[in-house]
Amino acid sequence: MGAIRKISAVDEVFEYLHRRIVSGEFGPGHRFPAQDLLAEELGVSRSTVREALNKLSLLGLLTAKPGVGTLVAEDSSMASLGRYLFLKSGEVTQFMEARLYLEKAAVRLAILKASSEDIARLSTVIAEQGQAVAQCAPDVFARLDAQFHRALIEIGRNEPMERFLGLIWDGLSQFIAEVCQLQSAMEHAFQFHCRLVKHLADRDRRKAEATILEHLQDVALNIERNLGRSIGLREMFELEREAK
Repeated sequence: MGAIRKISAVDEVFEYLHRRIVSGEFGPGHRFPAQDLLAEELGVSRSTVREALNKLSLLGLLTAKPGVGTLVAEDSSMASLGRYLFLKSGEVTQFMEARLYLEKAAVRLAILKASSEDIARLSTVIAEQGQAVAQCAPDVFARLDAQFHRALIEIGRNEPMERFLGLIWDGLSQFIAEVCQLQSAMEHAFQFHCRLVKHLADRDRRKAEATILEHLQDVALNIERNLGRSIGLREMFELEREAK
């Protein structure tokens, strides 16, 4: 473990540890140092570490054993989608609904307002994503994926949408981080992002909207495949296509 930047300290420590637990880097039974030592190692306060560990414990990712310390729980692996956003299937469905309608609107605004500098910004992110795919680095790709979708919304220059994005940003970032761990998720997202930027550059609204719909549907179906059951995502996208 290395020192991290003290930005939104509790959430930063939480995300740092959560990513390493769900990726398997900190496997079941991994023992964390005492809180004061962990705080020193990460460059934050002991209270920050305590709150972050409490959040992880509430998710069932950590367990405390008297005389031993804080351990990663035995059932903390990413065999399914993890437990942060996916405690209830209804939460996933609602989150995908929110993403679908937010990002459809974002694409429409981007078609109208994207400048050449905006397209260049997205293209730079895509180039870095390509490197992450080639290096098989899902954590890096997840950060760039979230950056891409945030930029897509910011290009629309709509303050209410950006404020709404701020409200769901932590959840969206974590959602993307967990989905990026699934098989083929990085490769598929990269391909959809490349297509989307091309259509934005061409000002082709029809193809851009179709691409963001296909992208999010691909994410939804990957989630259901991983869960091994339907949670209504396929039906949601079928209704969306019928409405077009």
